[in-house]
Amino acid sequence: MTNRIFIIIVILSGAALCPAADNGFERALLPLLENHCFDCHDEDTQKGDLALDSLNPDVVNGGDEAVWAAVLDQLNSGEMPPKKKKRPPEKRLLTALNWLTEELGKAEVAAYARGSHIVMRRLN
Repeated sequence: MTNRIFIIIVILSGAALCPAADNGFERALLPLLENHCFDCHDEDTQKGDLALDSLNPDVVNGGDEAVWAAVLDQLNSGEMPPKKKKRPPEKRLLTALNWLTEELGKAEVAAYARGSHIVMRRLN
């Protein structure tokens, strides 16, 4: 019995450390949000009735796909962060845009598989 518990713990801890379990949110998008978005769009401030820190970081299966699509639109159009605020470095912005676009593409495929869809516009 003790060996089984030990094996289960080892398997579960290995799954938590597996890079495949990481969807890339913390590396690709979170730095942009923390440095350029959360000041105005967190649980306390919620400008535009938007709290980005309460959205599910699992863009594909988290249920907030439509909101993430709106975030992508705002970032792509350059409306956010606002012109009066500090702009993110180009590399950080492109990393976030590419990651979010890819994740929303996966979410769109998953939504169609479930029989629904999300509206995602791309600004090229």
